[in-house]
Amino acid sequence: RILNKYQICQVQFLAYPPSVRGGVAVDTAHTASGKPMIVTHPLADSHVREIRIFDDMGGFYRSFDPGHGLSPPYFVAAGAFVPDHAGVEIAVTCSGVRHIVLFDLNGDLIKTIAIRAAIGAGASLNRGPGKDGDDLLLYNPRNERLYRIRPTTGQTTMVQFAHLPGKASIY
Repeated sequence: RILNKYQICQVQFLAYPPSVRGGVAVDTAHTASGKPMIVTHPLADSHVREIRIFDDMGGFYRSFDPGHGLSPPYFVAAGAFVPDHAGVEIAVTCSGVRHIVLFDLNGDLIKTIAIRAAIGAGASLNRGPGKDGDDLLLYNPRNERLYRIRPTTGQTTMVQFAHLPGKASIY
């Protein structure tokens, strides 16, 4: 569902067939001209090898298979990770690898970033504000570590955070 500023449903669509189980993650992006896009991927289904992109009304735009040694379920984030690239990039990784792959909205490879952080099952990949565009934030729940990754250099630093009762966290 896509909601307007009043939280009223504007449009509703299925990003994947009902046979895809475990939920679907959604992130937002925009084209070089500023057109909003929706980036989706299954959260738990290990059989779906595509990331799908839709326009802001749920119309299908494109899909692509990340390849590059990555296998589902994927961890995905969209952001302005490469300062000299027009538009938004899609960062993709998965458990068991030590790299993150950046694609443009057409699914074309921009670059691969080697990282020191171990990526385990259940990890999450997000964008955060950086010095030269967005940084990647990788959280690994197995070792309870949060890493900030600078996409321009690949520099990986561990971010300290505090735990609250009930496994809640402050970043």
